Formats: sequence, structure tokens, C-alpha cells
Amino acid sequence: MEKVYSKEELDKPRESPWGEKTRDQKIGLEFGEKEYTEIDRYCRERGILWFASAWDPDSQLFLRQYNLKYNKIASAMLGQEELLEMVAEERKHTFI
Repeated sequence: MEKVYSKEELDKPRESPWGEKTRDQKIGLEFGEKEYTEIDRYCRERGILWFASAWDPDSQLFLRQYNLKYNKIASAMLGQEELLEMVAEERKHTFI
């Protein structure tokens, strides 16, 4: 979260079920390793191919542990050269 959003953005007031700041909402909505592992388990058990959009290089490295067949680039990340190069190195079909 801190890699994508500035401290100022995260500290902005925002009413949500998770709290009164943008940070609270993001924490309430973001998945962690536990949730991704459960998604992976569920999908593998049922033969579902899943994939996710990384928004920074560390997140792309994190997703690699799941050995996903595809990558996905969020439109907001199309200008992030380092991330795009990492994804290209994997040589997987990529949704943009």
C-alpha cells in the first residue's frame, strides 16, 4: 500500500466501514498472503486458472510463488517500466 499511495493520500479522510481514513479502507480491502493462499488453494482444487495485477515489483515477486499461468497489468501501471520488464521476463501470456 505504501509503495503505491503517498502518506498524504493514505491519511486523507474517507468514510468507510473500516474507518475514517483512506488507509483504513485500503487495509480493509487489500488481500494478504493468507487470502491469496486460500484463493490459490480453492482455484487449484476446482481447476480454475486465476491471476492478479501486481502494482509494484515486490508484488510481482510475491505473486510468483503461486506459479500463475498468466499475468495481468492494471492500466494504471502501463508506465511502470521496471514492473513491465519483470512481467516480460516471465514470458507468460499477459492481459493488459
